[in-house]
Amino acid sequence: LQRRGRKVSIVSTMASQPPMISDDLRRQADHFIDLTTLKNDVGRDPSERPVRRPEPAEVDEDDY
Repeated sequence: LQRRGRKVSIVSTMASQPPMISDDLRRQADHFIDLTTLKNDVGRDPSERPVRRPEPAEVDEDDY
């Protein structure tokens, strides 16, 4: 896209370990937006998140 004169924006984060984006890809982008800067705009309050329930293990009918 950049070769065609388009601007490239990447939204990812450097806060996780390991980072979700490589330094090389981040440097190639015209704009890098870290998710941590968007947290207040798009993030949810942890109390609003539904409680995760573990999924039951699949039962294979051939086991019986």
